[in-house]
Amino acid sequence: MNLTNRLLPYSIVFLCAILESKLVVDFYLRTNPDTGAQLNNLYSVLIYVIFSAWIIAIWFLLGLIPHLFALVYDAKGSFSKLLPKIGYGFLPMLIGIAFCFNLFDKIILPDKVTLEFIKTNKIINTIGLINRYTMYALIPWTIYCIYKNSSLSILKSSICVILPFTTIYLLSNLLSNLI
Repeated sequence: MNLTNRLLPYSIVFLCAILESKLVVDFYLRTNPDTGAQLNNLYSVLIYVIFSAWIIAIWFLLGLIPHLFALVYDAKGSFSKLLPKIGYGFLPMLIGIAFCFNLFDKIILPDKVTLEFIKTNKIINTIGLINRYTMYALIPWTIYCIYKNSSLSILKSSICVILPFTTIYLLSNLLSNLI
């Protein structure tokens, strides 16, 4: 395997992280022009770093948690081979981000942007749906990667992916409702 093929999944994830961060910063600056004008470069860099780190953390956890669950089933396969395979699963997200940037330019903003406007604007809602469903596409891809990497059945691979992430999702909703 040559160097280009080995670096491609990492490049996809890092490009995804950078472009998703840019989308968030651009959205914030467009919807808050008064505050956006006051942002200094350090604050913008901090936003880029936080969102990029979040995307990379999602990638890492999508590999680590199912891999640890797969070890319970005596799975064969290494984490170092699994992580790049999961990186290819970010390709739909990368394509989705490109669509979001295209849609983003079509948003006509009123003089004062309110939360009600953001909730009811069809283009903004479409951008949110594209981001959400391209992230959801990572789940079946991760199941497939666990299946191929660890020599487990599809059922056991599904359990290794769906069980921990459903538990995390339910616990995070429970905690957010308690706070």
